[in-house]
Amino acid sequence: MNSLMIRASAGSGKTFQLSNRFLALLAAGALPTELIALTFTRKAAGEFADRILSRLADGAMDDATALSLAGQLADTLIGNRASGMPPLHAGRELPLPGLARFRELLEGLARDLHRISLSTLDSFFVRIAKQFPYELGIGSFELLEADDLKAEKKQVLARIFREVTERQREAFLGAFRLATHGKEHTRLSALLDDFLDAHHQRFLNSPEREKWGDLSSIWPQGCPWPHLTDFHTAARNVIALLGTVVVPKKAHATWIKGWDTTADFFSTYQPGDGRNPPATVSRMLALLDDLRSGYANDLFNRIEHGIGGALAHAITDLIGGYLRAELEVRSTRTVGLWTILYAYESIYEQTVRLRGRLGFSDVTRVLAHGGVTADGRARMESRLDARYSHWLLDEFQDTSRSQWSVLAGLADEAVMDSEERRSLFVVGDTKQGIYGWRGGEPRLFDDLLGLPGWNQRMSEWSMETSWRSAPQVLALVNRICDPEGPGMRGRFPAAALRRWHFRPHLTSPGGENLPGYTAVVEAGESESDDEEG
Repeated sequence: MNSLMIRASAGSGKTFQLSNRFLALLAAGALPTELIALTFTRKAAGEFADRILSRLADGAMDDATALSLAGQLADTLIGNRASGMPPLHAGRELPLPGLARFRELLEGLARDLHRISLSTLDSFFVRIAKQFPYELGIGSFELLEADDLKAEKKQVLARIFREVTERQREAFLGAFRLATHGKEHTRLSALLDDFLDAHHQRFLNSPEREKWGDLSSIWPQGCPWPHLTDFHTAARNVIALLGTVVVPKKAHATWIKGWDTTADFFSTYQPGDGRNPPATVSRMLALLDDLRSGYANDLFNRIEHGIGGALAHAITDLIGGYLRAELEVRSTRTVGLWTILYAYESIYEQTVRLRGRLGFSDVTRVLAHGGVTADGRARMESRLDARYSHWLLDEFQDTSRSQWSVLAGLADEAVMDSEERRSLFVVGDTKQGIYGWRGGEPRLFDDLLGLPGWNQRMSEWSMETSWRSAPQVLALVNRICDPEGPGMRGRFPAAALRRWHFRPHLTSPGGENLPGYTAVVEAGESESDDEEG
């Protein structure tokens, strides 16, 4: 069986392809209990199960509906050279199923419905933990749902303020003040809850102190921008030099007005005050490197405004000082945030996890980093591998590296199976990643194809026809998503743009020639392996 990766855009039919793959595997002879399909939400898992059953039930009604379903499965089963879809089995031609076969499949699926693995990743990991508690070193445990986790969190916070010494409490509050530096707040408990909801998982993924608030990772050679305290005066210096801007004709009046608005902004600016800067500041941030070198060209309303000499230096001081001040404030907050999370996590570990009360994220961490011995992991993977032959992973862009490390050994067996009886299927869209806050890693797509042996065993296919939006909407999206287009030009350095290639992307079902391109990062050409961009 071929393993397949599908990169599919919004509205292009990912769920349809996922159910197609499931039904095609059944038609090719796979048992329902050999298949496992995993996604991220219970709703998505339910919709997937409904789609499979309803399509199979329709195909089992009569000859006409059977012929229709067989036609829908044809590309998945036998491939389609025109679209580039590879066949399900490269070694032999699979016959298209008919009415009798669909009825047989429906009967078998209904009979084994209680044994079929269609679920969320979290639920699957909990099942693994319950199957192998001793290999994982956790014994029995209680799974905490959202309300239970919230109650435990409040208990931990209460203990921090009730049981620690006054000195420890003051240290904790001092860290909290650092984490909220420059922000106004009135409800301590509410703000602490927000911090924990937003950042606790991030701390668990990277608990090392040196990874938090380290400006040297941004500026290894030291900050190139000046330390500025009087932003009001610096802004007025820029205003005084605006007459030196070079233009083919008179500077655009709105361009001048934008600098007046910028001066008003900096007259009351305090680093970290949370206000969005004027559009002029955003444009100058994109031109900062050019300004620092002594000359920049600000294209505004189709008029080139050449900024050089003393004006370029004045804007560099103002905008560079603003950038430095904002990053320094955020670094200070980040250090304070780490201290809060460290204190919270130390007590949470002792009072919750060690009592066998685990949340879904705890289960994933135990499976991925729980100190499982090599023999223990081998036993787990061997037993699971004996049960599942075909893996289908939905919304792959939201899979974290921790989650993938749990699945990797099983997926590796599927892809490297010399007898080609097993397979791996992943589908997703890197542009729709929504779980970055808990470690979702869209780069896993390219990482998978870069693994030794995988690029020979795993086919790749893209879906670029959107069935959800009108051509006019798609044209707008394509235009906005083009980094070399007028809307994005200047937001990326030239060196970064050279690492991108472009291809016509979202199209409509009618195949209209929509303007614009979307960028796809070339695998393996990123200059940095940092987790955070």
